[in-house]
Amino acid sequence: MRAYLLLLTTCILVYVFNSLGLVSSSIGNNYFLKNHLNDLLCMPIAIPLMFAAFYYTKLRQTPFPNLIELMLHLIIWSTIFEVIGPQFLNKGVGDIYDVICYVIGTGAIAVTLDQESFNTKKQLA
Repeated sequence: MRAYLLLLTTCILVYVFNSLGLVSSSIGNNYFLKNHLNDLLCMPIAIPLMFAAFYYTKLRQTPFPNLIELMLHLIIWSTIFEVIGPQFLNKGVGDIYDVICYVIGTGAIAVTLDQESFNTKKQLA
């Protein structure tokens, strides 16, 4: 749980600093920071908050998503924000680099959760 919360907290802080322009101004005019950093941080911020809300409203038994739920959210979010939004709502630009950032962010959650479950099983043994 500690690594999961550390990932969430770190991503929120980086997102806030990037939104305020502090990250890009300290590093310089960087294409990745301006166009893809928030996409990279999207899943590690949104998924834990969403599943925690489901847990605290008694819609789930646990605040942690499993791998199938992570993949389902990755597919849904990628489709909405990179296909439906740009094509039909004329909002944003759909590109494969954003989807790659979503995959990396979701992978960070999966690795963190796998590490947590490994440590829990190790303590139980």
